[in-house]
Amino acid sequence: MSARDPLRARLPRGFRAARDGYAPRFIWGGPIGIAVLYMLVLGTPFCGNPAEEGHAERERASMPLLPSSGARACLSLSQFPGYRPMRSDEEGVPVMFAVWTDGTFVWSEHAPDAPGRPYRTGAIPPEAVQRLLASAQSQLESLRPESRFNSVNDSTDTELVVESDAGEVVLSWSPDVLLAPDIEAVRRGVITAVLAARPAASRPAGIEEFVFSDQR
Repeated sequence: MSARDPLRARLPRGFRAARDGYAPRFIWGGPIGIAVLYMLVLGTPFCGNPAEEGHAERERASMPLLPSSGARACLSLSQFPGYRPMRSDEEGVPVMFAVWTDGTFVWSEHAPDAPGRPYRTGAIPPEAVQRLLASAQSQLESLRPESRFNSVNDSTDTELVVESDAGEVVLSWSPDVLLAPDIEAVRRGVITAVLAARPAASRPAGIEEFVFSDQR
């Protein structure tokens, strides 16, 4: 599972004193001085190191890797297990579908009802992949960023991830969370559109367990 850190700002360690021990009255005294002190003390996000401020870079989502080349998928839906014992014959991270930029398409035979083996594979034109990415990214970005994460700690976490030149967008949810109608509509819409793009010609994928990008 991917990490999701909050924004951070550095608080100043203190203020530099004047060389002679006091500052001119027109700065520190009266309304102007109070305003300056207010800005310095309460406006600390504007006083830090610009190189360390702004949006903290979030760790990239964990994505299935193509067994033949190790390439990272650009579109996937994966189900990460929660904090619980796992059976020896249980698949670590079941996948409903994974798509690569070269057109490789892998999906679960249980889709759309459930993820997991057995898997089938085929190929679609790379241009079709780009259309899928653009459509899925547009739908996910129609949701407010704070509404895209609907996971519960230690519970099963399903992640729908889109990666393109425009960036990465993740929609996650746990079975314990009732999704709002707009989120559910987007979730269903993306899944339906992706599975509708499955190639007609397919074969068994021969994949028992996917390796993920954060496992290399």
